[in-house]
Amino acid sequence: MNKDIKPTGKDLQVQTTQDVVQSAFSSKALTKEQMNILRTQIAPDITDNDLLYCLEIADKCGLNPILKDVYFVPRMSKVNERWVTKHEPMVGRRGARIIARRKGMKIPPNTGHTIKKFPFLKNGEWIEERDLVGWAELVIEGQVVRKEASYSTYKQTKKDGEVTKFWKDMPTVMVEKVAEFQLLDAVYGLDGLMSIDAGYVTDDITDNDTFLTNEIEEVLKNLGVNLQKYNGIAIAINYNGKEKYLKEFGFKKKNGNWVISYEEIPPKIEQKSKKNTNITSEEDPAKTLADYLKDNGMTKEQIKVFVNDILGLSKEDKEGILEVLESKEILNGMIEDFLNPNENKQEVIIDTLF
Repeated sequence: MNKDIKPTGKDLQVQTTQDVVQSAFSSKALTKEQMNILRTQIAPDITDNDLLYCLEIADKCGLNPILKDVYFVPRMSKVNERWVTKHEPMVGRRGARIIARRKGMKIPPNTGHTIKKFPFLKNGEWIEERDLVGWAELVIEGQVVRKEASYSTYKQTKKDGEVTKFWKDMPTVMVEKVAEFQLLDAVYGLDGLMSIDAGYVTDDITDNDTFLTNEIEEVLKNLGVNLQKYNGIAIAINYNGKEKYLKEFGFKKKNGNWVISYEEIPPKIEQKSKKNTNITSEEDPAKTLADYLKDNGMTKEQIKVFVNDILGLSKEDKEGILEVLESKEILNGMIEDFLNPNENKQEVIIDTLF
């Protein structure tokens, strides 16, 4: 993409004929075709302005959304008494570690969890109750730096108070990830980015008993109605004149939006190697992961380094390994980076976004 395109003089006329969208923050620009590709692959239904805004932040932070270093997450916000969707860049464990490594981190933090008494404020008085607490530690200049994150403080919930899927199914993994994010942010500074795992309370608004089905989704697509999905809620987009169909299919109007629940199914990891064609979370997740890494060309010693130092996992951390096995794109990208290291790869790919 051309970095020299500027919205001035004759160049502006050229951009208009080529349908180029200019960033409001810099001289960078993207064609409509490029933006549509990014929108399809990264954040469906994101607006042009939000996409350019998020790409600018990703670029400044040296993170690549194509490689899942950073996510452009839709969030419902109330503006002038009307609910609107805004996208914000957020990072998971991979993105946080990329920033920390760039700022000097050599080895990922040690993480774990425990049950301990934790302070709570009830009826105006502080008391201590047992809670699940994740911790993360780094040794810096001979000193142990530690952060803790309690389940009750950081768990993600929907507006009705229901705990979101990953916090319900894998609470120990989630509190450890939050503790690690807090530690890396405190030590290295994560460029002001928010964690996609840490305490994000959604504005989802549903008490529907009806769930979205593939058949309903296909009919709506044929009618020209798009759906924006996030955290168990599907929101109808471009539905003008189609409200009667939404009602028939079980959508309910909440705060100006037509919404319906859908069942979130974690993606299954697909096989990249030719040898192993069916990756599953068997009774021994550690063996499943080791076999997958072996089939992708790693030696026994490389597997040990990759799992312990890159993923920050031990063979006893079954929940953490299962989460890795469910995140095929992230895992395959990390395998490729590990086997084919290139210090300039990140900057080169980010540069091609504009």
